Amino acid sequence: SVTGLVTLYELDATKLGGDIFRWHGHMSHEDWEFIYRYTDKSRYTDMTRHTDPTGTKDIIRRDIIWAGQTYSPVAIQTDGLEIRGDGSPSTPTLVIANNIDGINGAVTAMCAFYSDFVGAELRVIRVLAKHLDAANFTVGNPSADSQQYTDQYWTINQKTHESLSEQDSSVAFE
Repeated sequence: SVTGLVTLYELDATKLGGDIFRWHGHMSHEDWEFIYRYTDKSRYTDMTRHTDPTGTKDIIRRDIIWAGQTYSPVAIQTDGLEIRGDGSPSTPTLVIANNIDGINGAVTAMCAFYSDFVGAELRVIRVLAKHLDAANFTVGNPSADSQQYTDQYWTINQKTHESLSEQDSSVAFE
């Protein structure tokens, strides 16, 4: 396993009349402890603490800045982002919480404006925390390097699931 790995997502909907939406899924206190443990920084900057609905643990919601771009926190998950050696195509999935910045149904609304994101390009970026921009740290970051990353590009083919229920407020794409 790779320690201090940060995953960033860029959903480019410019062909659909939208913007480039930038997100990350590192929202728990444990995520942030893990990220900063491998950057030799002891203090976080610009963080906002929220308590989850059960009141049992802190959730830290803060932006990540990489290569001069700001990535906002959102519950997001990908699966099947693989390149197969046998030539058969993979069918990865992207699931985004349907609640962005406290607005329930935000992704549903964006889907209505941008044709369910069909044809939008998803860029998945993986960078080590030690290479994040200096703006993420109270004392700067001499190891910041926007050239140290790997990325993959995928195209949204279809929306496969959408829910606004209390138990499952999410939108899924293939």
